[in-house]
Amino acid sequence: MFEGMPKSNEPYLSQEKGKSVVQLDSVTKIFNMMPERDVVSRNTVIAGNAQNGIYEEALRMVGEMGNANMKPD
Repeated sequence: MFEGMPKSNEPYLSQEKGKSVVQLDSVTKIFNMMPERDVVSRNTVIAGNAQNGIYEEALRMVGEMGNANMKPD
């Protein structure tokens, strides 16, 4: 599934003052580059957005899943 994706040197997780800081923009960028987006990958990004307070994006992605006849887990 990942064979057709371009390689990226951007980290998606970094350490800042002892805390893990998720760089959701990098995660979203990687997600958008994926040739196939299945229920697992979509649920992962939706959960990350929701857990980090990015509720509108999470809801938008849930809507996209519905439009694609997928059901979030």
